[in-house]
Amino acid sequence: MSTSTSRILPLLLGLALAGPARAQGTGYLVGAGGDESLGGFDLGPDGVAVAALTSDSPDWPQAGATSLAGGTDLVLAIFDQTNPAHTFYYGGSGDEAARALSVASDGTIWVTGTTTSADLPLLSPLAEGGACSGCGLEIFVARFARDGTLLFATTLGGREDGRDDEPLGIQAVDDGVLVVGKTRSTAFPMRGGHLQGTHGNDVGGNDGFLAHLKEDGAGGMTLTYSTYLGGNRDDALRAVVVSESGRVYLGGWTSSDSATLSLTQAFDDTASAMEGLLLALDPASGGGFELAWSSFLGGLSDDVVRDLAVLPDGLAVVGDSDSSNFAPAARATLSGTPTGLDGFVLRLVDEGSRASIAWWTFAGGQGVDRYLGVSVFPDGQIAVSGATASADLLPVDPVVGNPGGLAGPSDAFFSVYDADGLTLLWSEVAGGAGDERAPNLRVHANPSFTVTVAGNTDSTDFLATSGRTPAGTNTFLLSRPLFDDATPPLLGDLVATFTAEGAGTYQVDASWTASDADTRIVSTLWSVEPVDDLEAETVHGPIEVGTQHSASAGGLALVAGRSYAVEISLRDAAGLETTLNSAPFEAPGGEQPDGGGGDGGDADGGTTDELEPVFGWSCDHVESPAGLALFSIFFLTSVLLRERRS
Repeated sequence: MSTSTSRILPLLLGLALAGPARAQGTGYLVGAGGDESLGGFDLGPDGVAVAALTSDSPDWPQAGATSLAGGTDLVLAIFDQTNPAHTFYYGGSGDEAARALSVASDGTIWVTGTTTSADLPLLSPLAEGGACSGCGLEIFVARFARDGTLLFATTLGGREDGRDDEPLGIQAVDDGVLVVGKTRSTAFPMRGGHLQGTHGNDVGGNDGFLAHLKEDGAGGMTLTYSTYLGGNRDDALRAVVVSESGRVYLGGWTSSDSATLSLTQAFDDTASAMEGLLLALDPASGGGFELAWSSFLGGLSDDVVRDLAVLPDGLAVVGDSDSSNFAPAARATLSGTPTGLDGFVLRLVDEGSRASIAWWTFAGGQGVDRYLGVSVFPDGQIAVSGATASADLLPVDPVVGNPGGLAGPSDAFFSVYDADGLTLLWSEVAGGAGDERAPNLRVHANPSFTVTVAGNTDSTDFLATSGRTPAGTNTFLLSRPLFDDATPPLLGDLVATFTAEGAGTYQVDASWTASDADTRIVSTLWSVEPVDDLEAETVHGPIEVGTQHSASAGGLALVAGRSYAVEISLRDAAGLETTLNSAPFEAPGGEQPDGGGGDGGDADGGTTDELEPVFGWSCDHVESPAGLALFSIFFLTSVLLRERRS
């Protein structure tokens, strides 16, 4: 028998499990004695974590000479493996608040937030974005080098006192940056063939906005495109992501009706209460963007899209919903019955000119639950983070179950779903006696393969051993290794028996074992394959048999003189896949495929062949390109065929 082992999701997933326990990873608090709140979080190309905080602490350790300038400032924190290595203040004499952060492919850091400072330090600001006194709440957009050097800074907005502008999302792109949010201003600058040139809310509410700041080639930026997106009531855009093809996806929410918020090729065009909002835009030939499709998302009650992540065929979407009939036309999986305000995650397939929901599921209990952040793995598995106030949160972790409910009024939680939404691969609830929430989550293919979750806590007993005495409100980071080691699950023997039924047909019986009791197989495919002709079609299967350890099939027509084997492919809860092949069986009679002769048995065909496998194995160690130590297990089988003539 030969065995080949492959890692089907090289990042994933469930923290390579030893017995019922999860890998612990690391967790630590971020703060400096006052109150800190996470505004944005991302990982750089090299996996270094970067966070944007709103802070009123005057005593942050910093590499530069900056200091707290106002009531609250932006603090940019750049981390090593255990603690902030560099922190930098940015602000004026008023209040600054961080709202979102994105690290560009060159490692520079884009941050957006709000400011009330007329003296905010600006550098090469937009023509539309200089210092402004009496402008109310304005947007700032800033770019920093890894060492904290300010590379660019501007304000952005309608510059109207009492009509606030607020950014909610940011995405670095090759030629600059995209910013989304909400604005009450009727004077927000419109540029570049906008989709909607005037504010849609005539009673002073919010419209969503999208702005593209593009590098001008001289070290500065130009506002090349901006547009309102909204109807007759409140609207907001919270998330922006970009696919490899350049398609821009936007997510948020709207209270506007469909008559005033024009939709294109919508899979949900019914507005009721607050609806989730999704849009896809393509770069236009003359610059700017054109709408490919747009849609509501939700049911009869309030629904909100919180975050997006790009998949090879579309989007992963998370948010929260109070609708008992959320996305009724789509396939629900796992715990698909809402119990109040619950978090949802769904997989959206982008079909070019429109989109459709492949699957969705809820996470929640009797309390208030929200999914706030999402990140995806190369093979489509979806990682999510959020906050829960439910002691009966479902679904629960497939390995450790529910370890005893909440530690406080609200805890952070994060989970990983399989690409088809049918399997929860990992989940964890984390918190102390106070409140926690986790709005940000990222994965990175570094040598140790980690997922990092970032959030806020006011607990004094959460991560209290992290080297810092908790006080006030703090930001926390939890970093989890996705595998304890690189050893794939050690699976046992596969034995196959081929029994002649007559007239060239056979009964095939197969059984296999898992030598590791903790393997936790979640999927098994079995098939009967020709082994001497790779171009020939599969004789039987592959058939899904779940967690079974045996399978049978009768009436299989085998060609005399050809060799066949049973193949099974097993996938465990940690996301590892192993394929096993039985010893080959040669159907008696006829000529060998290479033209050699064979003993066809008696003329009446009355033969019975019995397989008596003898097993041995060896283990070789190799290094993968990603630096993980992978093991390939090769089972060497010698087979004795004994023919008994009647």
